[in-house]
Amino acid sequence: MIGLDFTRSTEAAEDALRSAIQDVMRAIPGATLVQAGPDLVGLTAMAEIFGFSRQNMRKYATGAGAGKAAFPAPAHLGEPSLWHLAEIVAWLRSNTGVQPRDDVFEVSKAAAKINFETEQQRVGRILALA
Repeated sequence: MIGLDFTRSTEAAEDALRSAIQDVMRAIPGATLVQAGPDLVGLTAMAEIFGFSRQNMRKYATGAGAGKAAFPAPAHLGEPSLWHLAEIVAWLRSNTGVQPRDDVFEVSKAAAKINFETEQQRVGRILALA
């Protein structure tokens, strides 16, 4: 497995992500996309993205921080628990004075969409085995 980071300039975040994925698929025939990011993130990654301390992010997640509505439920509950970054950005914007950058929101939404499509394909392959 390899992880790659890209810097792209396009009008739409989804175009940048899809273009990067296509370039990798051309460069590495037979490569399989496991996950596009940033999408699923833990508290530490969230804190880094938003410029918070991990403790501050944990306060939001446990309900001890400011917020009009409950913090979003994790997409994966475990060690560590993981959340969809786009949901956290939207929650912060609606429930706190924190206004994460638009590019973080757009890229995280695009990554979530691509990951959903990838998972749909995976489930289709699994169901075809039955």
